[in-house]
This record gives sequence, C-alpha cells and structure tokens, in this order.
Amino acid sequence: MSSVRATDVLLLSCCVLVVLVFPPCRGQGSDCSCNVTNSRCDESGVCRCDPGWDGERCERCVPMPGCLHGSCQQPWQCSCEPGWGGRFCDKDLAACSEQQPCHNGATCVMEDSGEYTCLCPSGFHGRNCQLKTGPCHQRRSPCKNGGLCEDADGFAAELTCRCLAGFTGRRCETNVDDCLMRPCANGATCLDGVNRFSCVCPAGFTGRFCTVNLDDCVSRPCLNAGRCVDRAGGFHCVCPSGYTGATCETPLRSRDERGWTTPGGGRGGGGGRVQEPPP
Repeated sequence: MSSVRATDVLLLSCCVLVVLVFPPCRGQGSDCSCNVTNSRCDESGVCRCDPGWDGERCERCVPMPGCLHGSCQQPWQCSCEPGWGGRFCDKDLAACSEQQPCHNGATCVMEDSGEYTCLCPSGFHGRNCQLKTGPCHQRRSPCKNGGLCEDADGFAAELTCRCLAGFTGRRCETNVDDCLMRPCANGATCLDGVNRFSCVCPAGFTGRFCTVNLDDCVSRPCLNAGRCVDRAGGFHCVCPSGYTGATCETPLRSRDERGWTTPGGGRGGGGGRVQEPPP
C-alpha cells in the first residue's frame, strides 16, 4: 500500500508542476488558437504577439521596415520577389531590359546590389551616358570670376559662360560698375566693389546711401544759452542778447574807454551798432 500511495503522490505532484509551468490558455468557452510559438493567450482569449509577429493568431512575420517588394519567413527579413533586388527589394532587376536607361549606344550592366551601370562609349559620360564630352570638358573652363561653363550637355558647338552677379563680358571678365546708377546722395563718394558699392558720406550725413542727416546740435555747440538750429551738413546758433559769433562765444561790449560801443564779430546770431561819442 505504501508504494502505491507514493506513486499516487508523485503523479499528483507532476500534474501540479505541469499546470504551473504550462497553464492552459482559456478562451471564451473554448481552447485558445494562438500560435504558441510566436505568442501567448491572455485571460480573455486574445493573442498577444511576440515582437516581429503579427496577425489575428500571430501567424504572420513582420518584414524589415522599408521592404518594398519582398517577404519574410522570420521577423525582419526581406526576401525579394522575382525581378527585384537590393537590401529593401526596391531595385528593378529588369531595368536594363525594360527601362533601357543608358543612352548614346551605352551598354547596360546589372549589378548584384540591384543597381545598373552604363558603360559609355568614347566621347560620352554621366550616369546614363547622356552627357557628351563637349567644349566645357575638352579643356579647362575659360570662364572667369566663378562663371559657369555651359555647352548644352556637350552638344553645343561653342561654349558660353553664365556669369555670377556683378560680372559681365563674354568670359565674365568684366566687373560691373555698381556706381553707374549714382546711388550715393548729398555729394557722397561712391566706391565700386564686387557686386556691391559703398558710400563715403560728407560731414553731416550717414546711412548706406548718405541720406540720413546727422543732428549737428546733439553736441550742444552753441554757448551762453544760444539756441541751436540743425541744418544740412551743419548748424546755426541763434545768440541771446549780448553775444555773437558762430557759437555765441563772443560777448558784446557796451562801451570802451573812449565811449565807443563795439560789436563782436563772427557768423553767429546777434550783432551791434556803432554809436557817436557825446559832444
């Protein structure tokens, strides 16, 4: 009896262990039909897919992101369909036979990567051998000052130069005089540059075109409470009574030792008058 009981206990323990390690998948009244290799079944009977698997029962692998014309047997693969190549199966292996991308008698060759190469005949170049070795490629470009050499992709009989802004001439050899339009105002001096100019302003003016009149009264040049009036390229002082001069710096003397009233000189405001001595 003891050996039979021991055997029963061992069998019961094994069943409990199997239940704990591999719990049954409970669906809604039926067994879970998920792919147990690629997923698990939750308590509601819904398949929870492992990374790289998709579908209602997690039976479909997810291909590599960007895979265009390919499929997979395992997650993140990109096995190309017939006629396609490249890492993402986006290269048309029939490009040479169907698209015929090479021009001017070039030979099209497919590479293992899915790309094609055009073997150009003599006198042609470019990705598809569409460019002819014309005047711009036969010798060093004659265009000056950064000018672009153009020859209609090599098919023009003679080359031309497309000049950068600020240059002109058959070979872009001439710097355009940007001062011809006289952009500087108020008698300023124009200095020509490369596609630019600068103005040297006379006294009293500023700005790019020397059109801004400086306020010459900012420094308060008028003395002795004189009133400053700003002018174009200068100022004028209106002097109070008793002063004269360009900046009202000279006081008027009312009478000298001989009894003469003497005015001061200058360009400023007020002036005086000469009086006769008393008899």
